[in-house]
Amino acid sequence: MKLEKATIKTEACFSDNKQHRFYMKKVWDSKKSSALVLMLSAGSCNGLTMDYSSLFTVNNLVRLDYGSVEIMNLFTEINTPVKSAALKDTKMINSNNNMILEKAKSVDTIVFAWGRAGNTSKIVQERINQVVELLSEYKQKTCILCDEDSRKYFHPLAPKVRSIWNLQPIE
Repeated sequence: MKLEKATIKTEACFSDNKQHRFYMKKVWDSKKSSALVLMLSAGSCNGLTMDYSSLFTVNNLVRLDYGSVEIMNLFTEINTPVKSAALKDTKMINSNNNMILEKAKSVDTIVFAWGRAGNTSKIVQERINQVVELLSEYKQKTCILCDEDSRKYFHPLAPKVRSIWNLQPIE
């Protein structure tokens, strides 16, 4: 019989009113590569609880031999549908942008995993364009979450990528 022990250190950064989550960091092996995964909007997970998006993200990054993840979102408001007001809150957008840049500098890989909502939502597409431009100097370490067939732009909740991630360099 072999006993295995593991520890995951977690931190999460919220707005003062706890209505916005800027990031959640999980570290299980600080000697391995780190990833920044950018998704669409903040869910209910915090320093102790995980939602399915964060669970699938950690599971897949462990399989890919990463040791930590910073999970961030295009939109920071917790459990709120993306709406036009989200882009008008410049204070939150600026805070989020600053944190995205800060985290992008310190990680080995940036993963765009916001899915295809930008195909049908002008608001999401506008925010995607902002973030892609913001991270343009980090293009060499940026990847897109793809399925096994290299189809691009998936969110971790998509059934095709829940258990197998394919990270492709951004073009």
